[in-house]
Amino acid sequence: MWKKLQQVVRQTQVVAVAIVNLFIPKARRLVLHAYPDVEDQLVAVLRHILVQPEWNCPVVLLVSGSVVSARGKINRLVGPAAEMLVIHRKDSFVGMWAYWRSRYVFYTHGLYVFPVKASGQVVVNLWHGMPLKRIWKGVNDSPVPLCTWLLSTSAKYSTVQSEASGLPVARIPALGLPRNDLLFSRTDAVRGFCQRARAGVDRLVLFLPTYRRPRPDLKYNHVDGTETASVLAMSNSEAEELFVSLERTRTRLLVKAHPMSSHYGHTEKINPFVWVVTDQWFHEQGLTLYEALGQTDALFTDISSVYVDYLALRKPVFFYFPDIDQYRATRTFQLEPIEEWLAGPLCRSPQDLIGAWESHCAGRDNFPERRTEIAQVLNPQTQPGATAALMHLAFSEPGPTTEKTLSQDWAPIDDKAE
Repeated sequence: MWKKLQQVVRQTQVVAVAIVNLFIPKARRLVLHAYPDVEDQLVAVLRHILVQPEWNCPVVLLVSGSVVSARGKINRLVGPAAEMLVIHRKDSFVGMWAYWRSRYVFYTHGLYVFPVKASGQVVVNLWHGMPLKRIWKGVNDSPVPLCTWLLSTSAKYSTVQSEASGLPVARIPALGLPRNDLLFSRTDAVRGFCQRARAGVDRLVLFLPTYRRPRPDLKYNHVDGTETASVLAMSNSEAEELFVSLERTRTRLLVKAHPMSSHYGHTEKINPFVWVVTDQWFHEQGLTLYEALGQTDALFTDISSVYVDYLALRKPVFFYFPDIDQYRATRTFQLEPIEEWLAGPLCRSPQDLIGAWESHCAGRDNFPERRTEIAQVLNPQTQPGATAALMHLAFSEPGPTTEKTLSQDWAPIDDKAE
């Protein structure tokens, strides 16, 4: 009874926010919101806009958690320019007022989901990556966040996103994602991290699996694929085999669970070659996950959208996906058959992963042409530029036409997809 009442109250608040938004005049202000409160899409946008005087626009960040914590992270990751940023909790009146008064709204997800959008307000759904697993209309017709623009990394993904969201392709420009610009970052913090992470090893790899069972506090009950007791998705004996292989190949593996995963939230140096880390661990060193990702030699993942982003680097990807059949039966895939879209070996067991990695370390790479081929279709970006393109898209006045949005003058990537 209490949970149902809470749900009714939340829905009433959302509807009220939407109705008020229809009548409040808009000013030249940008509101940002992300999940988690500080993540790579947000950092990329802030770094760009806070040092580019041509935008000349007040910026407000709306957060779900602690304002003080968000301020500390932003100051560390963005630098002195972040002092210009105003931060409010999204459920506060001042936060809602900032939203009502802002002409521009960028968000990943979890802001104010509502059935109507005010005219005169440019809303960009940054989302948080190109989906390999089904989302929105592909998952029990779940609600699609409304927006003026939804970004994609390629013409192919504009079509995929259109099918998943119901939005016309013309409103899903293939400009790339801001967070992918961070893959090419070369700040002092990035160089310092690289030196520390590579100390005593020859190779650096990130393992970024998506979640199976969401954290209990998120109140989601579904399980995609098969949940395991370990973030590595291996038994203790299988993990020991991997550890021996990593030592033999002088490889350091950084393992980071998905923020929604039940495994997320702690750091641990299991041994000299395996470190379990979090986003906070990266932030404390002054860099983001994607800045660290850009310094790696390879990526281990399963069905995470980070794979599509990593294609921008054209570096090796290893798909450790022992529950692929169960995942297909529960969550299903946006691209099918998914095996044809993987630009690297599909490893269904720890032994498969060990064998594929040791083969690679011995100089045998069977996928360079495949990586290039799939990258041209899914994510042809090879240099920074997505964030600048986003700003031009959103801040064009009067509102941008489809032709101008997709012009070569703005596009940061040479999109030859299909």
